[in-house]
Amino acid sequence: MRDRVFFIVVIGVVSGILVRSLFDLTWPWLGLFMICAAGLALLHKRISPEVPTWVVLLVFFTASFVLAFFRTDSVHSTHKGSFLHQFSDEKVVLQGIVSREPEVRDASTHLYLQTSYGLVLVIADRYSGVNYGDEVEVLGLLEVPSSFVTDLGRTFNYGGYLKAKGTSHLVRYPESLQILNSGQGNIFLEKLYQVKQIFLRKLEMVIPDPEAGLAAGLLLGEKRALGSELNDAFRRTGIIHIVVLSGYNIMLVATFIMFVMSYWFPFRLRLSMSIVAIGVFALLVGLSATVLRASIMVGLVFLGRLLSKNTSVFRSLLFAGMVMLLFNPFLLLHDPGFQLSFLATMGLVVAGGWFADKASFVADFGGLKEFFIATLVTQIAVLPLLLYQIGEFSLVAVLVNLLVLPMVAIAMLLTFVSVAVSFVSTPIALFLGYFASISLNYIIQVASWFGEFSWSALSVPEFPFVVVILAYSALAFTYWWSTKRKTHTLSGWVIEYEKQTADNSPAKSKITDPETVPIFFR
Repeated sequence: MRDRVFFIVVIGVVSGILVRSLFDLTWPWLGLFMICAAGLALLHKRISPEVPTWVVLLVFFTASFVLAFFRTDSVHSTHKGSFLHQFSDEKVVLQGIVSREPEVRDASTHLYLQTSYGLVLVIADRYSGVNYGDEVEVLGLLEVPSSFVTDLGRTFNYGGYLKAKGTSHLVRYPESLQILNSGQGNIFLEKLYQVKQIFLRKLEMVIPDPEAGLAAGLLLGEKRALGSELNDAFRRTGIIHIVVLSGYNIMLVATFIMFVMSYWFPFRLRLSMSIVAIGVFALLVGLSATVLRASIMVGLVFLGRLLSKNTSVFRSLLFAGMVMLLFNPFLLLHDPGFQLSFLATMGLVVAGGWFADKASFVADFGGLKEFFIATLVTQIAVLPLLLYQIGEFSLVAVLVNLLVLPMVAIAMLLTFVSVAVSFVSTPIALFLGYFASISLNYIIQVASWFGEFSWSALSVPEFPFVVVILAYSALAFTYWWSTKRKTHTLSGWVIEYEKQTADNSPAKSKITDPETVPIFFR
């Protein structure tokens, strides 16, 4: 019963957010829905005094639906009622504090400026010299971001994407950008970002480019890491996820933290410190939807072990997704990173074991089978939505991931050790950095070589969203049908059943007729 209540609450939250996001419904419609739900419950109570399961589930669904609807309506109203709307497409002077770590791109720096009227994205020159916590004054044209068509013919809702980031206005390359003051942000985050910049400078000292850029992406998710050419190669070969800090990277970090702490701390203290460390790491690399989802899941698993309770990875995934959606309802429809990351993890959690059973005949060479199954499952899970949103699918993704993923953990470890040693001895760090560069260069060469082939990625024309729904329905039905018909082999077990003898005493006989239904197994 508890599991059903949890699942119905998740469905209610998603439904409430989806309905309010797609339809501009007013409170009378929501009130009508609540009255109908209450009426059904009261009607059944008059017919029967017992409260059936469906009534309990209906109550929880209604409560979660209303909560999510109210939360989504509140967020939409905040953006619609922004004071900045009246100054759209006009030159403005804005003064505020840089509330997030600047995102340095190839040719620009993205600054999130917290003003007294709301959050504004300022796209400035790459070498603007602005840091987190700086108070700045900006003169430029205030815009409401609009949708645009990508190179592959897909319409990208840039306005919705920025709303998922917390803002609905931007200023592109302001005429003037003046730093008025520094150190106005959170002192803990400010020191954390300073440590990060020191780490990156040390990394660039011991590892040359472009390997240093890849290392920064693997360890810290730096968006400036690779450059446009290598980014395109990583995207075409299906391994771009390794440089945007996917759940795989977070898992490696969590495993490394637990391993290092195992030498000094007892188990429970180690778990507690690991939860804190994962939280600090998430703040360090930026709370993107992918990082936040993976960090919440790892934290829940560690917390379950700390409390000596079994933690369901599937429920942890749903709980993490539900919390994130309640905090930021725009993620559901406007953040491709959240959507693809959630679907990939869902596919791995739900169907990973099933695929492993089906591939039991495949030999395992050095642990590559696990990478093969994980890559295949996640590629299938994201394929319909990926083709709809991006319009391109890598035909070599499974092979390239199989070649690259085992090296990712080695490259991350060698890079971290090289940078850590550089604080003590530069010559030793350079020596270790040489081996780190070899592992990083291997990843780059594999991606570049496969990415050069014209057939490495498949582009498809635009199609309606109903095709995505049908595709996922077909995948769900296929999985359900195959698991429904699954038989279990109980090696070494004897199946017995009880039968009554003439004197009514039970006797046991071995089953010879396969149609006989056993009472128990021994």
